[in-house]
Amino acid sequence: MPYTRTPKYPTNNAVFRRLRELHSSGIPMAYKPVKRADIVLLGTIRRKYLTFNDAVKGAGLKPTKMQHGGNKPRTVIKTPTQCSDYAYFLGVLFGDGNISRSAVGSRNTVKCDGFDIEMCRNFAEKGKRMFGIKPKWLTTERTGPHRANHGDTFYRVAFYSNNMADYLIQETADKTKIPEWIKKGANSVKAAFIRGFADAEGCAKIHGNLPKVSIVQKAREWLDDIRGMLSSMGISSRIYFSEGANCYSLNIYRILDVKRFAITVGFSISRKQNRLVLS
Repeated sequence: MPYTRTPKYPTNNAVFRRLRELHSSGIPMAYKPVKRADIVLLGTIRRKYLTFNDAVKGAGLKPTKMQHGGNKPRTVIKTPTQCSDYAYFLGVLFGDGNISRSAVGSRNTVKCDGFDIEMCRNFAEKGKRMFGIKPKWLTTERTGPHRANHGDTFYRVAFYSNNMADYLIQETADKTKIPEWIKKGANSVKAAFIRGFADAEGCAKIHGNLPKVSIVQKAREWLDDIRGMLSSMGISSRIYFSEGANCYSLNIYRILDVKRFAITVGFSISRKQNRLVLS
């Protein structure tokens, strides 16, 4: 007697019933998750000349939209608390960070670039703690005389998450406005944001044998906000416009103000903080 194989899903109704079983067990109705759960079912759907979406709709279900060709759904994120760690993370984001969106909007990225590993490590650790997303690191070697003070290793920390990017776009008005909860927050929150921003865009210089703090930025509004926060902590500063560099510079010159900045705000980058130590 010739061998005949009994189909596992002989009818369309059997296919639809199996899809409903998978859906009730929590399997997303997308090609790859269903394939991983039941590869025979996918073969049956193809042999019946059904498209995957038509089979899902025939089962009375709605296809699940997936990222990156159906690899996985949007990552669920934690909602960050309005604290000093989150304020520091946003400070770096406003400075050396970026929220980039792909052409098709399927892989949005929150990232930070820089030569200072201390800042990048803080950004990575605080971002992971606040949002529950594990970052990815990329390092490249770059050379040039203007990088002598930083080293040749360039670091990138990237969080690949649409939900995280969408949250931060809303939180920062697409990285155009410092959140009000930071500007009106406790001194520890203000200081953390300024520290993150200064790690990215600030420097400590020796001016006339005395240290000074300088934060450079094209957005005058951000420096105005930072100056206001510094003033609320008893630190005086001034803002100048440099025509040659086409940007604004917030400077702290007075010895008492530099000392207060070093103690109250400071840098998390050791090479910058060390220059603020007065003899």
